[in-house]
Amino acid sequence: MAVVANDVAVADMRRLGNAEPLEPYPGGARKPWKCRCLNEGCGKTIYPNRNNVMNGQGACKYCPPNAPVAPAAAAAAMLDHGFVTLVRFPGTGKP
Repeated sequence: MAVVANDVAVADMRRLGNAEPLEPYPGGARKPWKCRCLNEGCGKTIYPNRNNVMNGQGACKYCPPNAPVAPAAAAAAMLDHGFVTLVRFPGTGKP
């Protein structure tokens, strides 16, 4: 496995993750990396790993597409599209 230089990892996190590293790259694609989310209105301290960011999953768990969906918002979206909900929203990725 190739070692990624700190400057390359930082550039990738800024470009692909829209996050500003708050510490040097910890090494290892799956290690949490302390960063600040740069998405407008967020600014939270986050701990993404480089592997997820490089695979297009984003850095911030509080921002789309990773943000949790509120049950009321999910039900409202279904109603807006002409569906009637019969059970409470079970969560994303579940039928």
